[in-house]
Amino acid sequence: MVMRALSGREVDVHEVLKFLYGLSESDIRVLHYLMETGKATTIEELSKNLNVSKASVSKSLKNLYEMGLVKKEKLVEKESRKGRPSYLYKVDVGELYEKAVGDLEELLGAIRIQLKVHFKLGDTTGIKEEKAKAA
Repeated sequence: MVMRALSGREVDVHEVLKFLYGLSESDIRVLHYLMETGKATTIEELSKNLNVSKASVSKSLKNLYEMGLVKKEKLVEKESRKGRPSYLYKVDVGELYEKAVGDLEELLGAIRIQLKVHFKLGDTTGIKEEKAKAA
């Protein structure tokens, strides 16, 4: 989905998410796949379906999880095995939407503050109010 600015420049939703959360193209591919499938998925499944290494998928999932964009749950296996536990990863699209909108509103508040400072718009007491709105 593409958005157009008044200048005519266009930006894709994925580009906005990349900017907002510092995501890589690989992170976006993993996030988009999880959103599209709508099901909890293992690293192995993601690696196979996206045709990338498990290490790359694992790194992306770590980034996405740390940003609060994906959820993970421990995979309960019938037979006990040694080694690291396996996890299922999923995206709650509704929660992701709410998080992104909230984070964009917080960013907008910070931008407003910086613009007031940059344009030297006199009274800085309004800046405190903007900071409070952004928080």
